[in-house]
Amino acid sequence: MAKRFEVMAVAEFTQDMAETLQTVFTAYAVEGIVRLEVTTHGIWLVHPGGSRQFLGAARVFELESNSVQH
Repeated sequence: MAKRFEVMAVAEFTQDMAETLQTVFTAYAVEGIVRLEVTTHGIWLVHPGGSRQFLGAARVFELESNSVQH
């Protein structure tokens, strides 16, 4: 029997977001992996030092849905 899977999150990238990620990849990567946070207000690049940089949002978000502060 095939295993079922559950979608945990969905991230949508515009072309400029993908280009930004490619440009800053080396600066944000740890062992070849870049950490992203998907929040109610977009996608954030997480720097190894702990700071965050807004990568972008492919869609407009609802104003009342903010529960994460950066």
